[in-house]
Amino acid sequence: MFYLDFLARFHERLSPRTYLEIGVQQGRSLALSRCTSIGIDPSSVVTKQLHALSSLIASTSDEYFEGLARDESAPFGALPIDFAFIDGMHHFEFALRDFIGVER
Repeated sequence: MFYLDFLARFHERLSPRTYLEIGVQQGRSLALSRCTSIGIDPSSVVTKQLHALSSLIASTSDEYFEGLARDESAPFGALPIDFAFIDGMHHFEFALRDFIGVER
């Protein structure tokens, strides 16, 4: 199964209230979201229509999570991150750091 089909099914079945994506690139996977979303990528060029209220943050995930730690804000206010897709640098050490950032 192609990963976008898998993600689409996740969105459909989970009906998340919030979605965080690390590694947006052209926005193909972010466009699957139908809930409040945040996309983090230092150099994304979104070519797909986004169907939900989405914030695109031009930053590395490390910079993004450092900023959250400094001002102690939550990305979705009082709501937790219901669904996160980590699709950044595709190396274990980066994915692990992103996972820790999301969980924090």
